[in-house]
Amino acid sequence: QLVVVAKSAANGMETLSEFLPNSMVHGIFSSCPQRDPFENEQFSYDDYEGYQQRRIHCLDVRDYQQLKGVWESEIKPMYGYPLKVVVNEGAHRSSWQMAMALFFWFPRLEPQGLFFLEGIQETTTFRKEFLPQLIRDIHWCGSPPLDLIEGSEEEANEEQPCFPTIHRLLKSFHCELHICVFERNNVVVSMEYDLAESTPPPNALNASLCPVYSTH
Repeated sequence: QLVVVAKSAANGMETLSEFLPNSMVHGIFSSCPQRDPFENEQFSYDDYEGYQQRRIHCLDVRDYQQLKGVWESEIKPMYGYPLKVVVNEGAHRSSWQMAMALFFWFPRLEPQGLFFLEGIQETTTFRKEFLPQLIRDIHWCGSPPLDLIEGSEEEANEEQPCFPTIHRLLKSFHCELHICVFERNNVVVSMEYDLAESTPPPNALNASLCPVYSTH
């Protein structure tokens, strides 16, 4: 399965469906298109059956409960079609939405799955505050033994990843211009992530709130 998260445009969903004809593509939009992106025919916002057939889900892409509802009812039950790719397009200046998409969908990807995030503008808080923390996390190998560091045990315990949820599942990530690709490792997630682990923590868009940044 492949999930496309966007504000409203359905072009990306149509393109990916054509490029990956054997994939089951879901479109998650904060506002639904007035035209069927596949047949280019007019249909009503109230035509829920039509949206369902196209696997178009209309909801607030920043809302955990709504995302969880689609995940549990439409995507997770498709056992023969694991979620391998998520494409978050059209976020552009919404730093919170980009962080929310990563925290919700990345843990739900199958091992070795890919999360694509496009439209990361240079001036966004996501680029200035979020990505530096993730770069620090990917180089974090664990707290050193107490006898090799100065300070108390309490200070040593502060040496933790800024984003533990993402860190434990992240193999690598690569950014070029305004696009980043996040690669899942081989860790199998056997539990369902709750609200706290599926949403950005307070430090997501403020690096100074991550203990490692505030103490160094």
